[in-house]
Amino acid sequence: MRVIAMLFVSLVAGCATPGAPEPALRPQADGLARQAPSHLDDLKRQRAEVEDALRPLEAAHTASLFAIDQEPPKSGAEDADAHLEDLLRAHREGRRLVLEPLAARGSSEAMMRLASDLRDGSSPDDWARWLSLVTRASQLGDPLAHDELVRWYWHQRGDGSIEQVQANRAIALAFAGRAAEGGNMWGIISVATYIAGDVHQYPANLPLARRLMELCARTDSSFCQEVLAGGSSYDYGQSPTEVHLWLSRLAARAPVRFAPRRDLAWSRLTVEERVAAERIEEAWRPAPWSELRPEWRDIQRDIARHGETSAGVLDDCTTSKPWCRGRSTLPQ
Repeated sequence: MRVIAMLFVSLVAGCATPGAPEPALRPQADGLARQAPSHLDDLKRQRAEVEDALRPLEAAHTASLFAIDQEPPKSGAEDADAHLEDLLRAHREGRRLVLEPLAARGSSEAMMRLASDLRDGSSPDDWARWLSLVTRASQLGDPLAHDELVRWYWHQRGDGSIEQVQANRAIALAFAGRAAEGGNMWGIISVATYIAGDVHQYPANLPLARRLMELCARTDSSFCQEVLAGGSSYDYGQSPTEVHLWLSRLAARAPVRFAPRRDLAWSRLTVEERVAAERIEEAWRPAPWSELRPEWRDIQRDIARHGETSAGVLDDCTTSKPWCRGRSTLPQ
């Protein structure tokens, strides 16, 4: 199981942004069921088609990895590593051969799987192909592709001028809104994380980040609710009653994990706070994005206004993610 575990860790590792994970393909997110039914059905159909097509390949690959764990090659560690690398290379090529025809027929799911396989590559050709696939999938309305383009455009500096950086921020925000329209809140989460601290080229503004996280939490996003309840390196300034509200929502879905924290938060409330908490939680309902859209427009405007004060700090990128490399590194 050592090999399997190592591969899983490498799959979910990514660009380190405080409070937001970077899995190779983020889940479509908590609000997916609130998409238009026809589009949701099409995404489900595409996912099922891709998974059916990949199933034999993935089963064979898993069996090969288990075989390595149970009986490693006897010729030495270097040969074992080379054998594993050969298996991984053959697996990637097998996935490409399965996915390319589906992508050519217009499957955004297949495009995003191909893009996921390419985005950790070291070749500018890989990054260019990643951008092409993600852009096409976004044009087809894939919420996960919109989310990827949030990070791509947010990190682009062009000539480094405030005008260019601001223009790219505006495009990133537009993609975050499109992702949210499709039920994927990860673009909103990324932007909130970027502006919470003076990283990722934006002058820190924690109150703006809080407004974004609260907007996200109101869609019933588990991730945003957990962040606001204290699961982040940033203090989003939630009141004790607000923390209890988010923990109550989380405990309703995952009681083993969150009920003890909810109960501890309750024990620390005053009598008056308990009355207020009960009233708030009784009235609370998840909000569809269509209802939150006006607030999102206001926050977008305020993000843009605050961004005018600085192009932000240009940090050194420590990963090979395409958005860390920038457009200038891609083949022209």
